[in-house]
Amino acid sequence: MSELRARVIRASRGFKIQKHRYPEFPLVIDADGALVEPIFDFLRADAVQHHPAPGTLLDRAYVLCAWWDYVTKLPPGSLVNVDTVVEWTGSELDRLRLHKPGARSKKRLARCLDVIGQFHEYLLRGYAYADGHQAWRAAPYVMRLDPMLADREKAAVTFSYSAKRKGGGRPTPSEDAVERVLDALASNPDPYLSARNWLLGRWMRAVGLRRAGVASLSVELLREALAGEGILAPGEFITRQGTTERSRVQIRAALQAFLATGRTFISSQVTEKGDVTREIKIPVPLMLQTLDFVWGERAAATGGPNISRGGLWLSLKTRRPLSRVAIGDIVKNAFNAAGVRGSGHRLRACFAEEVVFRIYAEAKEAHGVVFDENQVLIDAAQELGHSDWRSLKNYLNHAARNYTTAQRGKTVGGAVAVASSTCT
Repeated sequence: MSELRARVIRASRGFKIQKHRYPEFPLVIDADGALVEPIFDFLRADAVQHHPAPGTLLDRAYVLCAWWDYVTKLPPGSLVNVDTVVEWTGSELDRLRLHKPGARSKKRLARCLDVIGQFHEYLLRGYAYADGHQAWRAAPYVMRLDPMLADREKAAVTFSYSAKRKGGGRPTPSEDAVERVLDALASNPDPYLSARNWLLGRWMRAVGLRRAGVASLSVELLREALAGEGILAPGEFITRQGTTERSRVQIRAALQAFLATGRTFISSQVTEKGDVTREIKIPVPLMLQTLDFVWGERAAATGGPNISRGGLWLSLKTRRPLSRVAIGDIVKNAFNAAGVRGSGHRLRACFAEEVVFRIYAEAKEAHGVVFDENQVLIDAAQELGHSDWRSLKNYLNHAARNYTTAQRGKTVGGAVAVASSTCT
């Protein structure tokens, strides 16, 4: 008879946390069939506070499920401390060395240690449990934890492996590399697929959208964005001829007049990672290119006169909007074809560098050396839709170097345009 173990199951599609739906939320069930409450508390807080992608949340559930299996086999009431984590790590490395089925790679094991560290830090320092462990639902487990585990730096467990890739990880591509990727996206001989795929990359690069954000774009979103700026009347729709009252020429003229006022972006909203809605800024040239696609290649591909609604990026096979996975695959294939490392998220990284540089430069010019670098990252994270501003620290270092280069250029009378284009 096989040994009973903890396992991960999915909640129903209607599962809610604080009135928000979290379809198929991962739940860790112990060997007796009971919910593992400490893990549920951690994952629930992670979902509500940081809005990770469903796949990320599920991955963390599997990591903590494996950890729970290990600690439940220890003597009841025994202390869980750094040595416990070290022993678990050693057992996992032994499994890898002996090529046992299901053994975790060193890269995967480093990721597991990070998640376990976050889990313990949350349980020992989480604001939700400030009243003391007697009131915690997680009390039986938390009472076993060594308080040292609350400090992830001091309690960190490492081994002879760096989670960072050789060659410096995933580099942000240069503008030349971005152009090669866009050329690869546009290389399809079918006019519709060429225009569609090229625009997928442009929306990632110019607006900083994730693949889920690109997948959510629709004709209705374009119409609402144009109506919000007064370029379309609220009741007008985008049709093959332009709108019910204006021709394509008139709409293009209205957008050019909009540019002449000094405004270069059209504001809109998009729903992305974790079903979080955020504001985006659409460059007017990209809006014009997308409208031309809707009126031209997309209208021809749909074969019908009504193009006033629906997702922007349709599959020729199904005539349905592309999924975020399909969009990610298309862009990743273009990176491979262009010989550029990375995926669509690297196009978003180019945009992120520009956002952090702009906010950093504004702060430096307004406050000189006395400014809050953390606030720069917080403002950038809000604009980019990042749940954790600390993940942008590398961009801040890049912005500081580019800003210094710009100031040197001013000093010697040189052009500073190189520093404003920070995707290098």
